[in-house]
Amino acid sequence: MNSNKSFDRYGIAKYFLIADLLIFVAGIVIMSIFGFNISSTQGSHLVLQSVLSVVISLILVAVYISIRHDFAKAFSAILISVHNVLLATALICLIRIPVSETLTMGYVLLVGLSTIFGMILFENVGKFEDKKNDKNLTIKNTLAENLKLISVFSAIIVAVMFLSMIFASNSIFDFAREFFVMMIVLLYSVVVLMLPIYLYFAKRIKKRSRAKIDKSVENQKVYQASQQEITENENVNENV
Repeated sequence: MNSNKSFDRYGIAKYFLIADLLIFVAGIVIMSIFGFNISSTQGSHLVLQSVLSVVISLILVAVYISIRHDFAKAFSAILISVHNVLLATALICLIRIPVSETLTMGYVLLVGLSTIFGMILFENVGKFEDKKNDKNLTIKNTLAENLKLISVFSAIIVAVMFLSMIFASNSIFDFAREFFVMMIVLLYSVVVLMLPIYLYFAKRIKKRSRAKIDKSVENQKVYQASQQEITENENVNENV
């Protein structure tokens, strides 16, 4: 049996997304009944501040990646960041982790790391695109090449969080607990979702762009042919 076909990394991503949606719905139900487990006295202000920080971060990420790279990468990075924020929030609600003002900082870091890890994968996926358009083989080779770097980076962050929990203040302890959940969500999305989502949307965005270019070229040819016909008719009329 072909080992590349033993696990459909690309096709199975949609089932993980469905499972994530169920977790998110469960988190919404828990939050609507019990609310956030907020250790801060500024509950409504904390939620509003967190939402605003996520929105601003996503806008900045979209603008930068669209200018620096392309729309397919920007759209995929935004979609993955939104997914990670929503899933992390649902898990924090379900586990009932106490949250404080540090939650806002955690969301900003989650969006930033999701973007960084996503761009590492997106930038290198072209090197491993299979000639037969086997997306599973492309995902497998891209992860094998870049997962070590991402793992080392993540391990350093987790180590810093552990040290913070041991030696730092209570606010850092709250942040570390929140961010551990976010890191689990982030690494899960790196392994399971980032590349399938990018490959799915990149193919469709590029196909639509090519269609627009083809249509533009076709319209230009039609215009040139009509202009040539008009010129020929004028020349005929002059000769007559």
